[in-house]
Amino acid sequence: MFKEVIAEIRGAKDLTPESIKTLQLICGSILCPALDIVDKDAIWKVKSSQGRSVFQIRSEHEQYTCFKREMYCHCRGFSDTVINKRTGFLCKHLLAVFVACALDKVQVDVREPEFVEKLLQFSIT
Repeated sequence: MFKEVIAEIRGAKDLTPESIKTLQLICGSILCPALDIVDKDAIWKVKSSQGRSVFQIRSEHEQYTCFKREMYCHCRGFSDTVINKRTGFLCKHLLAVFVACALDKVQVDVREPEFVEKLLQFSIT
C-alpha cells in the first residue's frame, strides 16, 4: 500500500487529500514531521560521478543519511522504532525522502567518488 501511494504522488506530482489520508493511516505520527522536512527543501541526493548515491537530510543543527533502496536511516528514531521495537517500517527522514523523490523536490549534490565512499562508511558505522 505504501508503494502504491508513493506512485500516486509521483504521478500527480502533488500531495492530494487522499494520499495524505493514506500516508497518515500507514505512517501515523511521523507524517507531519516528514512533510515539514520536505517543505523546508532539506533533502539532498549526494551522488558520485560513478553513480553511487545516498540521501541526506540537512538542517542547521542536524544531518542524517538515508539509504532509500535499502530502507535504512542512521537516526535514533529508525533504530528504536524499526530495528529494536519493530513497531514501524521507516522513520520521518526516510518517509521525507520517499515523498520528496515522488514530488521531485530533492536537491542534487555531485561529489567525487571518494567523498561518497567515506560518507557511506561513516553512515554505516
